[in-house]
Amino acid sequence: EIEALQADPKLRKIAGSISDALACNTELMALLKKSGQLDNDRMRSVGELDYAGFIVAVQYMPAPIKRIMNRLSHTSLSIEFLSIAAVLLHEGTVQAKGPKLVQLGNLAQKLSTEYQGLIRTLISFGQQELLSEEHNAWMTFGMQGLANAYGENEPDYTNVLVKEPNPEYTPWKRGKS
Repeated sequence: EIEALQADPKLRKIAGSISDALACNTELMALLKKSGQLDNDRMRSVGELDYAGFIVAVQYMPAPIKRIMNRLSHTSLSIEFLSIAAVLLHEGTVQAKGPKLVQLGNLAQKLSTEYQGLIRTLISFGQQELLSEEHNAWMTFGMQGLANAYGENEPDYTNVLVKEPNPEYTPWKRGKS
C-alpha cells in the first residue's frame, strides 16, 4: 500500500513520512532480538495481546518507559488513521486538494518525526540495559578471575608488604630518557 501511495504525486510526502516512521521498527526489532526479548517461544507464550491487555501491561512498566509507551501508542494510532486516510484519498473514496493535502503532509511529517524519536529513545534505553548487563557480566568475570588467581593456601599480604618501595625504581623526569 505504501508503494502505491508513494507513486501518487499528491500523496508522496504523506507516504514517505509513514514509511520513514515504520522503518524505525526494524531497528527496534533488531534490538529486541539481540537482547533475547523477541523470539518465537517468547512470542507464543505471550499469545495475542489486545488493547486492554496492552494498557494493563503499560501500567506495570517503569515510569519513563510508561510515558514513552503512552506517547508512542497515541502517535502510532494517529499514523494508522493517517494511513487509512491516505489510502481512501488514493482510492478516490474521499477528496482533498491543495491546502488540506499540505496539512496532511505536514501532520504526517510531524507524526513521523515524533514516532522516530520515541522509537530511538526506546532503543537507547534498551542499549543502555544491554551495556549494563554486559558490564555486570565482565565484572563477574573479572572477580572470578581474581578469585582464581589466588589459591586456598595463598598467604595474605599486608598493606606494609604491598606498599614497600622498590629500591630499583627511579622516577621519570620530563626531558630525560
